[in-house]
Amino acid sequence: MTVLTTITALYWLSFLDFILQWYFLNWAFIMNGNIKESIFFSSLDSPLWVSELLRIIETVIFVISDGLLVWRCYHVWGESKRIISIPLLFFFAECAMVITLTVVTAIWPPPQSRSRALLHNRIDSAFFLMCLVTTFIATFLIGYRIYPVSKQNTGSRTRYTHIIAIIIESSAAYLLALLLQVLSETIPEFTNLQSPLAESTYYIDSVSYVVSALAPTAMVLRLALSNTDDTVKDSTLAHISDMDFDDVQQDKAAVSGADYTNPDCGLSARVAGGENDQDLGMDQIEEQPRKDD
Repeated sequence: MTVLTTITALYWLSFLDFILQWYFLNWAFIMNGNIKESIFFSSLDSPLWVSELLRIIETVIFVISDGLLVWRCYHVWGESKRIISIPLLFFFAECAMVITLTVVTAIWPPPQSRSRALLHNRIDSAFFLMCLVTTFIATFLIGYRIYPVSKQNTGSRTRYTHIIAIIIESSAAYLLALLLQVLSETIPEFTNLQSPLAESTYYIDSVSYVVSALAPTAMVLRLALSNTDDTVKDSTLAHISDMDFDDVQQDKAAVSGADYTNPDCGLSARVAGGENDQDLGMDQIEEQPRKDD
């Protein structure tokens, strides 16, 4: 339910962002775009309510995406507060940057002096840097948690490796977009209107905001599709593939001749007609240190 709610929120925020971007382009090119010079100055002097609403929506999209990733990491590590404290610290710093940026803009609305504009850019850079660090740490911790299980479950090693690859690939696109955002905010040439690099910020912004909402959606979709190819009902793998790390339900019904048991919350499966009992990966995850509190 948490994943579905988050993905739905990302969708509607992205849709609202698209509408506002469309209005901004219409305002700059159609309503005030008599000549190239007027189009240029119109793009720099958009209505305040449009630019501020766009900024709030786009930063909230980053916060929601990172929050979902931290939430996944928290449940992968058995709700360990000690492990999650590191990415959670950067996530709270990220939220603080959003609040600070909103307050600074409300107190000193554009046009701003050079010193205030520089402060605004530095806060913006700090926000994207916090997003970058949060995503990297959370992704690393998720992969670090799943990898030992893939070494122990030799029969399901390919599946676990595929899950890790999907997580890394989805996060890599997001990390690359964040890195470009950090560079565009910190390198002076990107903010100098006389530099050709200044025009690239429009493309960087557009790509990064789309990727920030698309990456978690694509991750969930790819993991769900990979789960449909399984012929054996491996609850742990399905659990991880759906990225739904809530507690496994106590009762399991018998499915196609297989006897599923769940003693003491340890999930195991006995394949009908076979001599081997297949221990699911959740048992091995549970054997590792769970809650450190």
